[in-house]
Amino acid sequence: EEGAAEFACIDGATVVLQAPAAARFVARKCVFVEQGRLFCRCPTPDSRLLIETATTEVLDLGTEFSVEARKDRSTVVAVLSGEVQIGKSVERRLHQGESLEILSNGLLAVRPLSPDEFAELLRASPAVDEAIRRGRNVLRRFLAFQRLSQFVFGERLALSTSNAKDAY
Repeated sequence: EEGAAEFACIDGATVVLQAPAAARFVARKCVFVEQGRLFCRCPTPDSRLLIETATTEVLDLGTEFSVEARKDRSTVVAVLSGEVQIGKSVERRLHQGESLEILSNGLLAVRPLSPDEFAELLRASPAVDEAIRRGRNVLRRFLAFQRLSQFVFGERLALSTSNAKDAY
């Protein structure tokens, strides 16, 4: 009902399954998630994993990401850093700060993570403690990136040099 199980793979990947959940390794580099949320951290090309659910598969391309398989057979994928390739029938790439919901009928809904959603995923991610120990502030960089992208794409935003400097 509560807690997490962490798996350190021989090639360097880390997989953390949050309860309640049901998942299994179907091959050395492949995990099937029946239900629940799992976090993956694959720091090198040799550590890449394939995560499968009832509706899709997620191939790591050097990243930290989460996959949530729901009871209604939908899947939500969120990328904390790097990128992933998603798809069984249709392939799509997701980058840092993006999420994708694959409905049970195969329809896709891509959207950026809100700062609150991103912060919630970071708090739940086992990689956060390590990131903080290394002195990286992922959330601040994400927020700075989001502000910059809003500025570039013409949305209302007042971005000053001091704001950008404070974000890092």
